[in-house]
Amino acid sequence: MKKKGIAIVIILVSFIVTILGEKMISNHHPITPVEIQDEKINQNPQTIESENITETNNSDAFLTGSDRLNANVGENINETNNLDAYYGCYQITQFYPTIYYRNRKYDVLPKQEADMMLGRIIIMKADLLVTYDSERVLGTKEGRDGFDGNYILKEYTIEHPQYMCELMTTEPMDFPGEFCERIGNVITTPQLSPYGPQYYYTISETDQMLLFSTLTGQYFLLDKINQKTKNQLPEQLSDSQKKQLLEETYGIYEVTDFLPTKFYPAQDSCGYTILPQEEADLMIGKEIIIRKDVFTTYDNGRQPNSWFAQRLEDGYWIDKIEIENPEYRVECKNRNDIYGIRDDMLPDELSQQEYIEIDVYPGYYRGANTLPQLFLTRNKKIILYAMGEYFLLERKNE
Repeated sequence: MKKKGIAIVIILVSFIVTILGEKMISNHHPITPVEIQDEKINQNPQTIESENITETNNSDAFLTGSDRLNANVGENINETNNLDAYYGCYQITQFYPTIYYRNRKYDVLPKQEADMMLGRIIIMKADLLVTYDSERVLGTKEGRDGFDGNYILKEYTIEHPQYMCELMTTEPMDFPGEFCERIGNVITTPQLSPYGPQYYYTISETDQMLLFSTLTGQYFLLDKINQKTKNQLPEQLSDSQKKQLLEETYGIYEVTDFLPTKFYPAQDSCGYTILPQEEADLMIGKEIIIRKDVFTTYDNGRQPNSWFAQRLEDGYWIDKIEIENPEYRVECKNRNDIYGIRDDMLPDELSQQEYIEIDVYPGYYRGANTLPQLFLTRNKKIILYAMGEYFLLERKNE
């Protein structure tokens, strides 16, 4: 027993020394930009390819809000004059993931949503804050729908926000290496109730800041721009116009074309294709019903991944989904706010600045909560969102 106890102690000491050694290395060597890779179960890495996402490794990003402030800030300089220089509009220009991103991205921020953050305009004023984040990590908490089968960002508008601006006094451990010695202040935003704050780290001698999202544990680079206000929102339809639009849309349609996004073929958490070309081809010719009492679409049941769903060796198929008594919600959307459509992948005849979006509630569950979506064009064409991609519909003669 005595020898066994000594052996256990030796193992524990070795484990602690190893962890401390790794921590010391990460703390004393700033992480330089590298390219993150996806890994399949068979360890065959697939390089992330996205022309708009520059990915960077960092460390120790998951401190809580209070721990982050207690560890990295000193004298409180929360005065109006100190914040005036930071007020304005900022464009999100670059994504800086931490070293934890690869293992958690499917839970907190898929690269599709990270890409959707790019180009967004954040407004920071004394009386207004407009910002964005992904709520994927929350699932269905707080009564949320939590559609993890879609790629969605949340916009937050907070009037008369109470900012806190404090001076950084120690070198942060988890920043991109190029910014480590240039961080000035940290500005804490109000609670994005009930989900948590955001942190904005100012960069000395520039008009840039680093945004840290507590929901995703990731960083984004912001560049100050001359824009004074938020981009004008599309004019919304009245209730009577929405009702008339739905009446005109009801009918039976046929899938005629596959309209892949720039991420196609997107991969799941195990590195397998979410929608194989063979199953995309099976969608062609399928019948989509859009009626007041029923909505039909199709799904291949590969969520959350093909391995977990046992879809690796059962061929290619898609399953009919029927939603009875659906609730159709109609909204006009700017193309920049719509996943996939904003990326100039659509044919010219389908490309426009604004679309009418029809969301089909309550959605459905096939390994992931998914919200069917329809996008209407000026020339009466309908684009269907299904399995992370888009399909063109054509009305059938009934």
